[in-house]
Amino acid sequence: MLKEVNVVSSEIISCEGFDAPYGHPKIYLNIPHQTEIKCPYCSRLYFRK
Repeated sequence: MLKEVNVVSSEIISCEGFDAPYGHPKIYLNIPHQTEIKCPYCSRLYFRK
């Protein structure tokens, strides 16, 4: 199964999960350069280019 990866350019991003009512509290994630990180609430993947 392929997972969607959100490519970002910022070092700090926010994640609120999916559309209401399935979201979660807004959190901020620090992503080092050329690193992938997963949101601890919703498991969304982010990659900083």
